Amino acid sequence: IALFNAPKGRASDFDLLVVPAYYTLPDGPRVCRIGLPLIAADEARIEKARAEFGPAFAGLARPLHVLLLGGDMGARRLDPAFAVRILRTMRDGFAREGTIYVSTSRRTPAGVADAVEKALRPRDILYRWRQGAAGNPYFGLLAHGDSFTVTADSLSMLTEVARLGRPLVIAEPPERPSAVRWLAKRLGLGGARDLSQAADFLVGAGHAVRLGQPLAPPAGRPEDDTERVAVRLRQIASAPG
Repeated sequence: IALFNAPKGRASDFDLLVVPAYYTLPDGPRVCRIGLPLIAADEARIEKARAEFGPAFAGLARPLHVLLLGGDMGARRLDPAFAVRILRTMRDGFAREGTIYVSTSRRTPAGVADAVEKALRPRDILYRWRQGAAGNPYFGLLAHGDSFTVTADSLSMLTEVARLGRPLVIAEPPERPSAVRWLAKRLGLGGARDLSQAADFLVGAGHAVRLGQPLAPPAGRPEDDTERVAVRLRQIASAPG
């Protein structure tokens, strides 16, 4: 039995644990550590969106700076004040020129979207995510964006942007104190997820910078661990008894 991500119970119940960088789990012969989740945006879908959104984006002032907002997750809260601070940091720094295109997600609080909308410049754009709504620009933004700022809670968006090899800025919402979480991290208890470690991995490998740092081109694309994981899966599948 192979488990992707850390177990919430006994690690000994599994033959293989495939653990991304943001989980704290003791090393062992059954642990396969990887950097990022084994996901990526579908390239065919991106190319289709490139053509679909090309006319709409053609009239925007360039560069096109994309801000992708997630939401609350665990210890980190995306509140209106922090979202506006992201926008202002972008506007006063690398996004002084061009267009800021903000896209919310399923988890973005309505109050955050409202606050961001009030803080936008006339040339900037906000897309509010709605269930089943047509015209979601996400893949079009992946195709056309010149830089991406992503909140640290959204591991899927961080991973998909990083794998494109585009300039990436990580915005980490403030962390709410938790004695239980601190103790779990200190003791290295299995299953504890630390989103800061995902940001640390991307920044440390040169794939991203943190909000407030100068925008920089990434040091290539993150390593794809798929084949390494496949080797371990084949090993446990062929192991006797």
